Amino acid sequence: MSDESKPGDDVFTEEDLTPSPAERRSQLGLIIDKMATAVATMVLGGWAGGLVVLHYGTTPWVLELTPPPLGGRVLAAILTSFDGMAIGCGVIALGCEVVRTVMAARRRPTVTTRIRRYLAIFLAAAMAYIGLVLTPKIVPLAQLGVAPKVGPDGFELARLYDQAELIGLATVPLAAVLIALHIFTLRSGTEPEDEPAVAPLPPGPATQS
Repeated sequence: MSDESKPGDDVFTEEDLTPSPAERRSQLGLIIDKMATAVATMVLGGWAGGLVVLHYGTTPWVLELTPPPLGGRVLAAILTSFDGMAIGCGVIALGCEVVRTVMAARRRPTVTTRIRRYLAIFLAAAMAYIGLVLTPKIVPLAQLGVAPKVGPDGFELARLYDQAELIGLATVPLAAVLIALHIFTLRSGTEPEDEPAVAPLPPGPATQS
């Protein structure tokens, strides 16, 4: 008796075309990774652009066109609103980084991936420092109508504002680098399966080897 299979055995079926659980998990992880990357790049770009407009456009116009103390009050309101938005962007960007890290837990992190993670933490910390430490010190002085570099309070206001501006504008190119790293480290396809798949035989009786 030969070990030949009956005709019709070992042929392609609909189940062979269905993705395996590992493939479905990999595809879902790829989609989540792309979504996290898209959200992170959008919030980082919006925050960096808003910061440039704030320091080079809004703030000088408010101080020049609005008389004190109204100008200081308007500037304080703008800074408070913007810093709340900036902290929210930092939290979202950091959350996207956490999602990407979890999705890549089974893969060995590369140097660029590690740099991306540390940079995301640094930018979130910088946003929080400006919004939670510097701005609460600037707002009371601005609301009182203190003029920069006029009197002790004025020099303190100028120092705080220069520090916030320095940190803020220094983080703009870092945000651009982080956006590039998000795109550069984006997964391009599904991960390989742990074990090689064996394709079924073509239709017809199986031949004896």
